[in-house]
Amino acid sequence: MIRPDGTIHFTEELLNLVDRFLEDYEDIEGTLKDELDRSLVTAYALCAINCDLELLSECLESQQIFGHLNPRRVLDECSDKNPETRARRRAEAIRALQQRSWYEADNN
Repeated sequence: MIRPDGTIHFTEELLNLVDRFLEDYEDIEGTLKDELDRSLVTAYALCAINCDLELLSECLESQQIFGHLNPRRVLDECSDKNPETRARRRAEAIRALQQRSWYEADNN
């Protein structure tokens, strides 16, 4: 999660969480019939994770420890100021998705 250069990345951990969700889902609902169904359930799981993360962030960012700083705004500003870092992180996320066969590069 915390890399030697000090950057923080949760892609692998989040995708592992989705893997576990898919296993639980199939235990309850049965085996998914094809990749389309798997993709839809994966998208649903990622949206649910995003929703929970948003709620947690909203709850915590109003805490006194942050004072007048909004942690989300600070993080967004850091990301937006360095498009090369953002492109590198996107490439890492794509590689992680491709390793799971969840991402297919555009043919264009």
